[in-house]
Parts: sequence; C-alpha cells; structure tokens
Amino acid sequence: MSEHINAKDKTLAQLLQQGRFVVPPRQRHYDWDIVNVQAMLEDVEEAAEKKRSCHFLGTIMLIPQKPGVWEINDGQQRVVTFLLICAWLCRAYAESGDDRTVSQMLQLLFDLDNMHKKTLDDADNLTPRVTPPSMDQHNFLLLIRGGIVGANGKMTAAWDAIEEFFNAPHRQDQQWQEKFTDFLLTKLLVVEIEVDKTLDPNAVFEVLNYRGKHLEDVDLIKNHIFSFFNASGEEARMETVERNMKSVYAAFRDIRTVSSYVRCHLQMECGFLRGGKNQFYPDVKKRVAENGNEESQRDLVFDLTAKLAETRKILLFQTITRPSLHDDYLEQLITSSGGGKSIRNIRNYLGDLRGYSIAHPAIFALLCLYAAAKEKNKKSHAKFANKGCQFLSSYLQRVAHTQGSFRPSSYEVELAELAQSVGAGECASPDDFLAALKECPAADLITGPNYTEQMKTIMYRSTSKAKYILARIVEYQQRDIAFKDAHITVEHVLPKGDIHHIAQGWAAFNDEDRQKYTDRLGNLTILHRGDNKPQEKHNRNFAAKKPIYERCSYKMTTALCDYDDWTPKAVEKRQAGLAKIAAEIWNFK
Repeated sequence: MSEHINAKDKTLAQLLQQGRFVVPPRQRHYDWDIVNVQAMLEDVEEAAEKKRSCHFLGTIMLIPQKPGVWEINDGQQRVVTFLLICAWLCRAYAESGDDRTVSQMLQLLFDLDNMHKKTLDDADNLTPRVTPPSMDQHNFLLLIRGGIVGANGKMTAAWDAIEEFFNAPHRQDQQWQEKFTDFLLTKLLVVEIEVDKTLDPNAVFEVLNYRGKHLEDVDLIKNHIFSFFNASGEEARMETVERNMKSVYAAFRDIRTVSSYVRCHLQMECGFLRGGKNQFYPDVKKRVAENGNEESQRDLVFDLTAKLAETRKILLFQTITRPSLHDDYLEQLITSSGGGKSIRNIRNYLGDLRGYSIAHPAIFALLCLYAAAKEKNKKSHAKFANKGCQFLSSYLQRVAHTQGSFRPSSYEVELAELAQSVGAGECASPDDFLAALKECPAADLITGPNYTEQMKTIMYRSTSKAKYILARIVEYQQRDIAFKDAHITVEHVLPKGDIHHIAQGWAAFNDEDRQKYTDRLGNLTILHRGDNKPQEKHNRNFAAKKPIYERCSYKMTTALCDYDDWTPKAVEKRQAGLAKIAAEIWNFK
C-alpha cells in the first residue's frame, strides 16, 4: 500500500472506535434530506432482514491531525447520520434497561474505551467522538446527550425521520430491534481512505466525488437488479439480465433518456413513482421489496429486464418522445383508427404532448395495447389509442393555456395511475379514459364552457405560450400550411411600447386599456418574421398595419383587415372567436 494513501475496509463502528474525528470548517454543514436518512435506515433494515453478510456504505476519507485524531474530509453525512441513529437507540435501550447495549452505543458516541462504566446520565461531561462544523455542533451535542432541539434545521428533520422510522408498529418488536442493532454495529462496511498530509486532500476529494461519472437513479436500479443474481446457480440468468440491460442502454442517446424510458415503463406497470432527485431509486426498491420473498422478487426483476429490452417497446417510447422518428408506425395507426381524413390525429396529439413527460406513461400504455393486439382487434385498439391521446392532449393543453403557473407535478400522480389502469386492462375504452381524466385536477376544464370562458379573457405576457396556441390555430384553419416556428413571430396589434403611440392613432385605448388589452390573446396574431418590425412607422396606427396583415399568408392575420378600427371591443370580439376555435381544436368529442 502507498505511504501516501492507505485504504482498508472495516465496519463503521470499528472506524469510529479508533479515535476522535473533526469535520473542518470548509466542509458544508449537515445537509441530508429526510429521504436520504430514510433510505439509509431502510437499506440497513432490508439487509438485516435478508441476513446479508454486510452492507456497504461507501468510502470515508480521513486525514490524520495528531495521534488519535482524524479530519473527516469526505463522508460526514453518513457518519453523523449513523451516530444520530445510535443516539436514538441509546435512549431506547436506556429506557428498557439494557445497560450492555447502552454501553456499546456510548462508546461510539463518545471518546470511551470498551471498559468504561458510564451511563447516559454522564453524557453532559463526555467528549464526543465526532465534532461537526460549528453551526451543527450545538444541535448534535444536544441530540447525542439526550437533550431536545428546536423545530428547524436539517439535523432536527433527520432526527424526526429516525424517530418516525423506529416508532412504526412493526418495529416495536424486541427481536426486530435487536437484529437491526446488531447489523448496525457489526456489518455496516466502509472503506477508510487515509490520506497523508503531503498530498492535497482537496484533489483527492475531487477525484472521489467529481472526476468520475455520477450515478443516475437508473444506474442504481440496474445495480440493484444485478444484486439478485450474484448467488451460485444464477449465472445463466445473470448473463440474460446483463444482455437485456445492455440493449436498453444502447437503444438511447443518453442516460437521462434511459432513465425516462425505465420510469415510463415502470409507471405503466405499477403506478406513480417519484422522479425527483434521490426519490426514483428508493421507490423502485420499495416496490420490488413488496413482491414476496427474495425468490419472487428475483423472478420479478428478471421478467422486468426482458420487458424493458423488447424492441417493440423501445420503438414505442421513441415514437412518443420523437414522433417523426417512426413515421411509418404512426401512419399505420392513423389508418387503422380511421383518422386519416381528420384535421387532427395522433401525430398532432403526440406533438402537443411531447413536452409533457407526465403524460408519457399513459401514452406508452395506449400504444403498447395497440402494438400487442391481435390483428382482429387492431382497429379498435387503434381507435382507443387515438382517442386516449386526443383526450390527454386536450386536457393538458387546456390546463397549460389557462394556468398562470403550470406545475406538472400537480397532475403526475393521477396520470401515472391512469397509465397503470390502461396497462392492466382496467381502463379499456375511450369512455373509461375520459372518466378517469375527469377525476384529475382542474377537471372543470373538461366539461362545460369553463375553458372557453377562461380563454375569452386570458393574457399572455410570455409570447412562447401564445405563439404555440396561435400556430396551432393557423394549422387548424389551413391544413396545407407549412411553416417553422423559427420563421414566425407573435405580433401585438395594439403595439407594446411607451405612451406616445396613443397619439399616433391608438386613441381608442387609454392608459388603463393598454395595461388591460395589450397582452390579451385577441390582440395577438402570427406574422412572418420579416414583416414584424419594431419601427414606429409600422406601429403608428391600425390603418398603417393593415397592408402588412393583408399580404400575410395566414388567414388568422388577414382577417384583421375586416375590422374598420382597432378598439377594446374589437379585441374582445376577436378573442371570443379564437377561444371558440381553441375549444374545437382541444376537444373531448
């Protein structure tokens, strides 16, 4: 081993018992979220339940300061969380009168040898094993000494998560607690990396944490799947699993797309799975663990990899995320559904939904049903897929049009459950699908005149959303029109700008009207980029703009010439007409 870097594996308890440790001021404060703490507790519980020989927690990087004292350069979050867990158990065992286990816990929490005779009552006068950064020291000392801390802060939240974990009814059993404690103290394995002061510790830290590729949730899921096939006799299935996962990774351009595909597929299989940072992987592990014993879980993940690797399903996901990639497939579906002559069809709906990943599991489920259908059922399943995508498009577009701040996460749970019900065959018709959508948030936009009424007064200060709506209206009015978004702009009929424009021919709008009508949908239209110029001569009055509108190739814009003058009433009248067209485009018929 190098004289500069010394690495060895040991249990975390063994590492702590070798001396005292400080976290330098340059390190961040305790920053684990509740989900991180819960994941650590649940991983230890799972490993203990399955009687594994150990559970690996990663590396702890130490720098010697003086005999018996080390600086923790990397790993303080795991170490501090481990000690908080020990502190909670120390209190619990003190209440039950288990002096031997209390003694073990105190030896980890404080600088004591294994011959000590101290109790929790002596904690106020004991030196802690670990000294965290200054802003965490007070709360940490209170917690490990049996005190009470305030309600704020990450460390307090971690303590509450630990308390909630151990207070669950099924964890009140004494045998369970003893088994958990034994595993915690004897089988949590780390690799201790001791770095000599002659090396730059920050450079070593950088290599450990940043130079390598960060593991995405899908990588962790893959590794978890592999863990089921490490036993003797599973070599053949391990080869199959490796081959399947390789084909999935090879099918997509980047790891995030792989992750999106896996999450989409799993939500079709089992419903909502959290997708945020540090959430997807724990949720998948939990769902797998719910499927009986380890043998049945092994069968489950083996079948899962086979499904993920199906070429047909990979192509379907690519169809959703990049509709133009498999155009022949969409043409076949459109023909089977009888939508070839329709102004709008599944290609339009997928275009509308491309940016809404919350809808992808439900679309995926619909397309999987169609792809797997027998020939005699192809037509009915094609119609279902077409209608389902239409309803999804209409629902999400209506929500996005009318919500000032559209938050996709507010709709994700219900849409994931809808995907699962389609995949399971419980939602088997357009009527079922529409009924399920009516259980989602903002369902009032589906039924009745609510959407049209809201669109009559909607304002768009962000032109990107207005541009999308106006462009889709242009396409709806002129089926054979072809344009690229880069070649068109949003034109404000009543121009944006300072007050002097009113004197140049916009006298119908006072100051209050300009605030009220300039960004209204009725005041917006589409122009070719070359015709939309900000110069004053193009904005001096409505009559001066008409020749520009008249030569435009879009009916929406040429229709402005039908107005003699541009007034607040004209804006309202035009917006009512656009609202009606939008309701026709994004409909539920």
